[in-house]
Amino acid sequence: MAVGTFDPREAAARMFRAALRAADPAAGLDRCWDRAWSSRGIDPRDPDRPVMVISVGKSSIEMARACLERLSRPVEPSVVAAVPERLAAWHASGTSWPGVEVMPADHPLPTERSIAAASRIADRVARFASDHGERGIVIALISGGGSAQMCLPEEGLMLEDVREVNRLLQGRGAGIHELNCVRKHTERLKGGRLGVLAGRATVQVFVASDVVGNDLGVVASGPFAPDSTTYAQALDVLDRYEVSGTCDRVAAYLSRAVTDGWSETVKPGEPALDRVDHEVVSSNADARHGAMQEAGRLGIRVVGCTEMPVRASASGVGRLMVDRMGSWLARHRGEAGGWAAMIEGGEPTVDTREAGESVGEGGPSQEVVLAGAVRAGTALAASSMVVASFSTDGIDGPTDAAGAIADSGVIGAGGGLSEAIKALQRHDSHGFLGRAGGLVRTGPTGVNVNHVAMVFGPLA
Repeated sequence: MAVGTFDPREAAARMFRAALRAADPAAGLDRCWDRAWSSRGIDPRDPDRPVMVISVGKSSIEMARACLERLSRPVEPSVVAAVPERLAAWHASGTSWPGVEVMPADHPLPTERSIAAASRIADRVARFASDHGERGIVIALISGGGSAQMCLPEEGLMLEDVREVNRLLQGRGAGIHELNCVRKHTERLKGGRLGVLAGRATVQVFVASDVVGNDLGVVASGPFAPDSTTYAQALDVLDRYEVSGTCDRVAAYLSRAVTDGWSETVKPGEPALDRVDHEVVSSNADARHGAMQEAGRLGIRVVGCTEMPVRASASGVGRLMVDRMGSWLARHRGEAGGWAAMIEGGEPTVDTREAGESVGEGGPSQEVVLAGAVRAGTALAASSMVVASFSTDGIDGPTDAAGAIADSGVIGAGGGLSEAIKALQRHDSHGFLGRAGGLVRTGPTGVNVNHVAMVFGPLA
């Protein structure tokens, strides 16, 4: 709803674009590059030290480009795993990187291409470590989405097993820490194990974090980071989300690991990773800060810019943000004209279990928006409030939308509050907002630092 010359829908779109610019992983890598190497007393351009590059995740192409431009030297056989959409754009650009194999790998669920990419990465890292020992430098570029793109199931498990357990846990609202705890104990390269393959090589990891709190052991399941979780905890996750019976091979595998005392992932303090350093180059905090700065340029009063809890329900986030904005407006309305906004960032989850067979289609950001708009129109009767939320990677859940923007007009266009409530109960935010004209589509962005949600309200 536009009031005067101000259109909060356009403001939300501009703030999202600013969030993407602020969290650009290539720019972040440029900013951190010199500091990372100087702190270690290493020059990666030293011709006497062989270098290889591994890049995995939704920002893999962008981070690899920035890294290779910085290196400006030949590299040993290297691997970039990229989502097909970004890979197609890379091919269309006519770019080529001598010595670098760019491979397709899928998200949000792993495929045979993900296994092929993981196998190639493991082979190249192990061979590099064997050939060059302590002289070698491995540069690892890790971004969110790497867990699905670099999938190598443990012996005794198949792709179908890890796909199904991932699909069920995601659909039942498991948080990223829980999901990646299971991944780290059912796959071969996660939980520091790729770092072990690097042997005595120097490893410098640059991370674009999509995880609340930037836990290095969770971003892309921490292939070069120590892991504090256990087989027993992974088994508990399966039980907690009631998937043990469906994923019986995974449950049996984890049970054997616990009973027989199998060797664990690499734990904090173990010397296997003592030649590995991490540098976070971009995160959700950068995206939130970018959105907040753009709000200031637009004359919007930002009254909150915070991080979501680690495990936050998408519908709960939408309702709570609207409630908080409503309470703030009630206290401050009339102080001055203009608009106020609240910004939150993080990884909201959607638990579809209660919808049963009638579950619809949607993503976390779309559910944040629909739940927030419903709350504004019912509990607060706040017809002028606007709710927006976006996944920074441009793909919200298993849909083709980056997110959505909704106000009372969008709710009306979708059939009104009663229809919106029904859609929310079915977790069909994509269907409702698509019919109502509330979806925002950007395509894959090359940025992946999780979600950014906003609520706008008029002061006048």
